Amino acid sequence: MRASFLGPCAVLTLQACTGGAPTPSAPPPTEQAPAPAGSPFAAEAHVHLALYGLPGQDFAPEAAFSALLAERLPGLARFDGDAPTPQGPRVQVLTPLIDEFPPPPADALPYFSIGLSADQERGLPLADRVFVTEWTLATGSQGQGQLREVMGLWSALAGATGGVPWDDDTRQAFSVEAWSELRQAHWQGDLPRVDNHMNMHLYELDGRNRLVTIGMDKLGLPDLSIPDLIRNDSEVLGPLINAIAQTMIEGGQLSQGGELSVDLAGLQHAELREILQSYVVQGTGKAEIELREATPMQGDADNRLWELSFPGSGQAYYAAQIATLEGMFGNSEDGVIHMEHDEELLAASARSRDELLGMKAELQGHFDQGWALLVKGPFPTPSGGTEWMWVETRSWSGDAFQGLLINDPVEIPDLAYGAPVEVSEADLFDYRLDLPDGSTKGWHATRIQAARAGMEIE
Repeated sequence: MRASFLGPCAVLTLQACTGGAPTPSAPPPTEQAPAPAGSPFAAEAHVHLALYGLPGQDFAPEAAFSALLAERLPGLARFDGDAPTPQGPRVQVLTPLIDEFPPPPADALPYFSIGLSADQERGLPLADRVFVTEWTLATGSQGQGQLREVMGLWSALAGATGGVPWDDDTRQAFSVEAWSELRQAHWQGDLPRVDNHMNMHLYELDGRNRLVTIGMDKLGLPDLSIPDLIRNDSEVLGPLINAIAQTMIEGGQLSQGGELSVDLAGLQHAELREILQSYVVQGTGKAEIELREATPMQGDADNRLWELSFPGSGQAYYAAQIATLEGMFGNSEDGVIHMEHDEELLAASARSRDELLGMKAELQGHFDQGWALLVKGPFPTPSGGTEWMWVETRSWSGDAFQGLLINDPVEIPDLAYGAPVEVSEADLFDYRLDLPDGSTKGWHATRIQAARAGMEIE
């Protein structure tokens, strides 16, 4: 899972969040109760969908919606506005003023839209009408069949009216084509592929990286969170979350202690099973995951929240995460690369150092704004040598970077993956900076090393 040259970048949706001064430590053990034993499904599932009419558009969705509802879900009750709520599966139709349900602003679209055309990107922030529905569905296999029909109905409604679909549960706007691909195309009968119906947010809060899902309520299931993680591990923690969620969709039961057995080979959804098994290097593809009830934080979904629980605190907490990941997926560590720091490499390193120090005023004290910074520095070995390793930066104070080690030391027995360490500005060898817009800076020396070793990096 971890490479000597670099740490894999996060592949999850990033959401900036304001937090306090970063501190490289894991949360203390919590007192949350175990998730309830038995089925994870609630009695009902809830889906919140909107359709935005763009300026100058002849946007009149009511008649088309009524026809589609009668065609696709003829037994589902409908009520409008504040009318008395019927029992059972139902849909409430709302027509709020645009100020009451505004579209996402233009600067948010890179993070909260999928597949929009240039015209839609320009028009959506200026939308002047909105059509809103709130669905209450069954759960389990019956509810999944209903959800599939709702997803198809919304695609057809958007196509018929020219409106822009908005999934308020995952906070995303779609083109009709993107909606069709992600919300309709990957069902296996009435069995959904979970990663196409929820979203994950990874953000920094109080010096910790927190991962949380949104959108699971549309399946009648709790959202899932990891309160602290090494960002470098998000590449496999994301698939772990998907495996847990899909297991719950397919009827997985929790033990009295809140444990859920996950077995990738046993997943029924063939397409997702193949994707998740592609992450397995030498692991078993199995894990016992302890889930505990958690309190949703501001910005989380209005839904139950269960937290993945790992024993211990500090470095032991991260070690427990790694043990779970390596047990399921294995360890794809590439090993140590021995390479002379010649003139070309040192010049590239100096370029990286000068470049990053030139951004110090912009970055220092602002690691809660969606940046992800890795720095590479020297660590002395007991034999008098040096191991050059990557550090996931949690803060940058004074003339040093503070963070967590994201390589496994080979010759330094007192250090381990996840240990809190420092790298001085003077010793910086290389850096990688992932920006909120998805672009990357740095890696000047690392690219040369990788090319010499016959490796490719993104």
